[in-house]
Amino acid sequence: MIRNLIQLVSPYRPIRVSGTFWEKRYKDGAWDRLRTIEELARYSLIVGYVHYLNKGGSILDVGCGEGILYERLCKSNYSRYLGIDVSSVAIARACDKSNATNQFLSTRIEDFRTDEKFDIIIFNECLYYMEEPLKTLRHYESFLTKSGVFVISMYKTMGAWKVWKQFGNHYYIRDTVSVRNAKDECWTIKVLNRSMRNEPHPVS
Repeated sequence: MIRNLIQLVSPYRPIRVSGTFWEKRYKDGAWDRLRTIEELARYSLIVGYVHYLNKGGSILDVGCGEGILYERLCKSNYSRYLGIDVSSVAIARACDKSNATNQFLSTRIEDFRTDEKFDIIIFNECLYYMEEPLKTLRHYESFLTKSGVFVISMYKTMGAWKVWKQFGNHYYIRDTVSVRNAKDECWTIKVLNRSMRNEPHPVS
């Protein structure tokens, strides 16, 4: 109980791992579990939001890994897809799916720059690795179309709760849902509208 209280009041701390960690995990097949039935509901909810909100639009998938989410998208439902991930191993595998419409790029999330605008930007289980999640989201706002939205998935931890809390006074939560699998693993997925910088909206 005391430990939980300390975690509750302590400052946000990101999960810190090196680029070498990600490369090794992908080489060793550690992320193959993302294709199992235990992860299906989470991916299906993200895909459902994308299909509902993005008929014919463009998608930026941040933390795309080997392109699992991309594989589950209906190709007739969007005009452009770009997936980015820090792991060159994951991107090398994903690039087999590349064509004129769908592309994959290896880059640190914080370093990504583009002149493109996207209708949906997905952050799939990556924001709690950021030193400053709110700053990261602010940065990616410049890549959203005027009516664009963020779709964010985070595993339910105290760190993730603190990230959601950071967003509370800056973004309007259009929808939110939690999903729990048979292993009692739980994720929260939210749709955020562009920031309302002068009109704070609490996170639900």
